[in-house]
Formats: sequence, C-alpha cells, structure tokens
Amino acid sequence: MEIKFLGHSSILIKSGQSKIVCDPWYTGEIFNKGWDLLSPPKFKLSDLDFNYIWYSHEHPDHFSVPDIKSIPVERRGNITVLFQKTIDNKVKDFCVNQGFKVKELEPFKEEKLCKDLTIINGTDGFDSWLYAKDSTHSILNLNDCRLYDLQMLQEVKDKLGHIDALYTQFGYANWVGNENDKTGPKIARNIIKTQLAKQVEILKPSVIVPFASFVYFCHEENQYWNQESLRIKESYEFLQTLPCKTIIFYPEDNWVVGETHFVLTQQNIDLYEKDFLEKKDGPFISSPTFSYEQLNESFTKMISKLKVDNDWEDILQTKQDGFLPSSIIYLKDLDKSVKYDITCPTLEFTNEPWDISMSSDSLKFIMDFKWGRGTLMVNGRFTANYNTFNRFFKQTAIYYANNIGLKFPTTFTLKDLNKNSAFVLKLMKNWDL
Repeated sequence: MEIKFLGHSSILIKSGQSKIVCDPWYTGEIFNKGWDLLSPPKFKLSDLDFNYIWYSHEHPDHFSVPDIKSIPVERRGNITVLFQKTIDNKVKDFCVNQGFKVKELEPFKEEKLCKDLTIINGTDGFDSWLYAKDSTHSILNLNDCRLYDLQMLQEVKDKLGHIDALYTQFGYANWVGNENDKTGPKIARNIIKTQLAKQVEILKPSVIVPFASFVYFCHEENQYWNQESLRIKESYEFLQTLPCKTIIFYPEDNWVVGETHFVLTQQNIDLYEKDFLEKKDGPFISSPTFSYEQLNESFTKMISKLKVDNDWEDILQTKQDGFLPSSIIYLKDLDKSVKYDITCPTLEFTNEPWDISMSSDSLKFIMDFKWGRGTLMVNGRFTANYNTFNRFFKQTAIYYANNIGLKFPTTFTLKDLNKNSAFVLKLMKNWDL
C-alpha cells in the first residue's frame, strides 16, 4: 500500500487497481473566506490518477466543490465517490448530478474495492473515518472524527484490529476564545493533546501521521488566530512523548506503508514553519458591509425555510416556555445591535448588552446558509460574551440542525436544543467565568 500526501487532510491511497483520493481541497479560501491552505499543492485534482474519491464530511476543507467541479466531465463516469450514508443525501445527490457514481458506506461494513484493497467506514454522527487494508498493511484515516472517549475508541479498535498508520487531526479547528484571551487556546491545546494520547493508547498504531490542520487564517477579522493556533512543530514535540513513531509529510511526499526509515520529518516541519512565516502578516481579506435592509431580507427568507423544515407551532411554544431566549448581536461595521429571535418577524435594533459581536457579512452568511453557524465557529470571525454566548447557540441551533436533515422537534428535540454539545461550549465549561 502506497500513500501520497496531497496537503492538509488529503491523501491518495494506492493498492492494486484501487486509487482513492481522500478529501481533496487544493484551491481557494473557504469557511466564508476565513481559511486558506498553509501549503497549497502545485497540482490540480484533475492532474491525479484515481478512480475513487472518499469524503469524510461536507466541510469545505474536505468536500471542496470547486475542486470536484474541476474534474473533466468525460472522466466523471469512471470515478466513484465514497461517502457515509446520511439522512439529507446532499453530498450524494450533488455528486450524482455532477456525473459521478456514488457508493454509500454503512458503518463498520467491509467493502472490497478490488482483490487488493478493502475499506471500512465509521462515523461520529457527522464526520466519518476510513480504514483501508490490503494483504500486508492497514491505515486508519481518522481525520476530524470526534472519538472523544475510551469506549468509542475501543469499539473501533475491536472492529478493525491492527493499524499500521493512524492519520489524525493535530490542531483545533474552531474558535477557542476572544482575541488576547490566552485561557481558551491553552485549554484547547490540552483537549487536543489528551485526545491524541487516548488515540495512541487505545488504537495502538505503529505510526501516527498528524495532518488535517495545515491551514492559516486569512481574514482581517480572524488573522490573530495565526499566532494562537496549534502548529505542527508543537504537536510533533508532544507526539514524540507517545509510544509510537511520528512521521510528518509535506505535499507530494510518497510513502510505502510499513517503511519506518523516512528521514524528512524535521525538514518538513521546517518547510511548514517557512510557509507560516511567509503568510502570518498578510495580506488579509476584508468583507463587504451589508445594510439593515439586506440583513432583514435574509432573515425573512431564513424564517420561511424554518417554517417549512420544522413544526413552527412547537418552535413558538418552546419560545413561550422560556427555552429559546433572544440573542443580541452587535454588528461592528454598522455600529448597531440587533435582537435576533427566530420567532419574531424581523431583526430589531436594540441597546441591550450583546451576546456576540460580528460583521454584517458574517450575520448574513449565517442566515443565508443553514451551515452558517458551523462556519462561524470554525472561522472565528466573532467576539463572544462568555456569560451569555449560549443564547446565540440556542437561537441558531434549529436552523443549523436542518442542515443535516434534522427537524424540530422530532429528530432534533428540545433535549438536543438544551445540550451544550458544540466544541466551543464544551471548552467554555473549563473557563473560570
């Protein structure tokens, strides 16, 4: 089995007749212009030789629409997209409409792609992982998959057996505190390092390959995160304390799984540090300002979608029962605060203390796209009032759940609404507020 590292979270797995490109994102800014590639490859997806694409989940640093659309139409019928079975079928339907074949993967079900290669897919409910094995070796591409506790990891280990190489995220891909707040990043580092230690302890890989965090923050509103991010040099120093070998790859490195004499790890760390130093001071992206009227137009359209996708009377009752408090959003480019309440017909100006501060561009994105709340948490283009931040999460939770086909109150319940399940809110439990 041969692995070619393609950048960020993308690898090419080759064994026999099967060639799987995983999570190809090679071009363009993503997460509402909040992220860019730290070390972009010099090739295009269409330059590669492959017959499968596996997507771990639909975040744009994994499922890149511009990259998949760059594949010539005449090639698409010979490529099969591998993707976890989901409720909403968005990824499946998109790929079929683009002319690709699609194979849906059931959790823990073996799929033989050819006589040389077998794969197994698993999921945490949104992200998914891929296990690939041939007659001699195996790898587990854990990617961003959130296997937090020992029981979940042990289930994976019991199902898969020996793992030669574990590919896993080494940084935190979320906002973890306001600018100049050193507590949040410190706690986030401890969470990530604890997770890595658990993965090595339970999965017992021969080699760990940290990846899926080779990005930089490219917007003027989040550029300070470049100094706070967990970079590969720091992660490598920690991984060296764990009982397995660590290998760092740079875009276009090739590796035969099982070989342990790879000698470029320190050289590759130096390359990533060089790339970081070249980009850390910009230039950075700025965004347009949207008027109150434009924001209200987006708000009205969002409410119409909420009424179609959910039981509206139940949402109104939830508000009446006190489980859906209004959230106050300060729009820094307009120097105005609005009351954001999905049970109201419009956004309203207010002088109440704000729960979250952001640009009008970010608020419009949240309302225009069901996945907008998740995008904001990843790109970090906001400032939070730690004491009242949860009001914003509650107000945006139902629309965000609709993104993956959940509906209130049947498949996204009042209990779900009241959970502090986001990484950000879990992190905040450890803050001394």
